Amino acid sequence: MPLSKIPNNMQAAITGADLPTIPTDKLPTIPTDKLPTIPTDKLPTGNVLQTQYSRYETAESYNLNGGTFTGYSGLTCSITPTLATSKIWIFISLDGLTWTTDQTYGSFRIHRFLGATDVLEIGSFGYPRNWSSTDNSSGTTMTGVQYDFPATTSTLTYKFKFYSNSGTTAFNLNRDSGGDSTMTLMEIRQ
Repeated sequence: MPLSKIPNNMQAAITGADLPTIPTDKLPTIPTDKLPTIPTDKLPTGNVLQTQYSRYETAESYNLNGGTFTGYSGLTCSITPTLATSKIWIFISLDGLTWTTDQTYGSFRIHRFLGATDVLEIGSFGYPRNWSSTDNSSGTTMTGVQYDFPATTSTLTYKFKFYSNSGTTAFNLNRDSGGDSTMTLMEIRQ
């Protein structure tokens, strides 16, 4: 009997123990192909539309002078946005970082590529930092987070490189070849 059909003076007396229990194996199931789908452009702002992830374990070593860039690291990740209005959240975790030169300053620069073209420097992380070979002799982990507004539905690839602000820098990534440097990309509905 629907609750609205029960007299008001009796409704308070009904508890969960008075209601029948249906075993879960007797509940109806709805095939997933019968469930409604919501178009991504109708989802509320802030929803994660997709996630891409890459892991990189190869040891890399770089030597450079102040005021110069390294080449791009082998750690990259690609994503094809489903909406041109989406924001891309970029999270990088660099493992096994070591410096062999004291008193050097620099930062990691994240870049967006469209095909083979370096379109834009998204941002940097790790600066200002005074690196010390003593402090980093066993390897350290560093993370960076950036947001990008690419305004496209074309495939994008994100890469990073190191810029030395001062000093002759010698540094390593995934120092012991067992490092787990990673990059995660999330498309977020705007």
